[in-house]
Amino acid sequence: MFRSVVAAVALLACGLSGAAGHAANPDNSGVWMNGHYFGHNPAGRQTATALAARQGQNAATPAGYEQFPDPADADQAGFCEPLSDPVGCCDLGLSCCDSVGCGDCVAPGFRCRGVYGAVEYVYGWTKGANSPALVTTSDDATLQDDAGVLGLATTSVLFGGDDINDGGQSGGRATLGLNVSPYRNRRIEFVYAQLADGDDNFAASTGDFAILARPFFDTDAAANDALLSGFPSLASGDISVNASSDYRSYELLMRQDACCYRGADVELLVGYRATELDDTLAIDQSILALAGATAGATTDVLDQFSTSNTFHGGQVGLTCRLASGRRWSYDCSIKTALGTTRQKARVNGSTTVTASGGGVSTASGGLLTQATNIGEYSRDEFSAVSEVGLTLRYKLRRSTSLSLGYNIVFWTDVVRAAEQIDSSVNTTQIPPGTLTGEARPAFAFDSTSFWAQGFRAGLESRF
Repeated sequence: MFRSVVAAVALLACGLSGAAGHAANPDNSGVWMNGHYFGHNPAGRQTATALAARQGQNAATPAGYEQFPDPADADQAGFCEPLSDPVGCCDLGLSCCDSVGCGDCVAPGFRCRGVYGAVEYVYGWTKGANSPALVTTSDDATLQDDAGVLGLATTSVLFGGDDINDGGQSGGRATLGLNVSPYRNRRIEFVYAQLADGDDNFAASTGDFAILARPFFDTDAAANDALLSGFPSLASGDISVNASSDYRSYELLMRQDACCYRGADVELLVGYRATELDDTLAIDQSILALAGATAGATTDVLDQFSTSNTFHGGQVGLTCRLASGRRWSYDCSIKTALGTTRQKARVNGSTTVTASGGGVSTASGGLLTQATNIGEYSRDEFSAVSEVGLTLRYKLRRSTSLSLGYNIVFWTDVVRAAEQIDSSVNTTQIPPGTLTGEARPAFAFDSTSFWAQGFRAGLESRF
């Protein structure tokens, strides 16, 4: 409808001003009105080079009206390729605006640049995973039965008991787009973003702490307890915890200019989004018996937890851009995707005993991983992913800009590895025992919300 109105206005202008237009420019079958050219291009534009076309049109431009850019600017602005069938609308909502607004109108008969891209470095943070207390120590004078046991004044938590994987992470963001309209008002765009593996690791031995333990709640005794890695004259050993988190996002968007006025531009977004979050947590404990019937034997206890979340959904959004002068521009974008998150969890563990004589035996299950919760689990949950972004750009030249921005992503339903740990253990099932009573530790999906945020800096270019 809008294009029809523009065409009608152009034809009316041609009819009213035709005589004057032809008198001023015999080779021109169109007219200039309010700084915009309507109608067909001079014959030279259709047969000569882009440079000759620009020179011909500039010569026909009345004094005080806009002229087409010089060849150097045109080559960078994205309209150096002549169209086989020139169009007659230069602006009025169908414009090829430059990257900082609508101040520069693209010459009729020239196609906008087709491809653009950006590469950015990202430094960000993610919401941490809530971990139970996993490693403890006690005062040197603590009795063996109280060593490492939670709830006592003599016990200190060395790892866990709060959020893990909440530190800063490096990452990157890449954008590749293609203009699918000769007016550059419609684009297809692919965006990939990642925060690289965020690690939260811990390691300690009896060389660091005379008493070293892993706490748990014994459901058989209905009391807190601890598995000792180190205690004076009883055992020595070490404990290590390795936790990692990896976040990735993929977007395929269609961008459509909604309005463009005096350096301000609004885009509508619609498309597809996929987002992934992977978590792992491994606890490795080694115990060397120093006394008793098992003196000289080594016991290695391993617990492993891992989760993955994969979101697929449709996305809509809005981007507002404001130009400030010839070089600066500001963006604000809001996007929301609705879809399904595939949640997966894997629990595994083992206990390996190496006798003093050299014999080795391995059994399934560690401390917090037993037959009652070991396995692989999955489910689908309806969820939403929303993102807000702010960008500041400085144009170095027509085709290249520096960018500095901030983004935050919010995801409604995910599972984290540390939050799938059940710290209650029915010790009757520890090999070679047989389970009697409550089946603990147990597995039950424990979902939570997630966010990732970060600052980015990079380079944007149009080709």
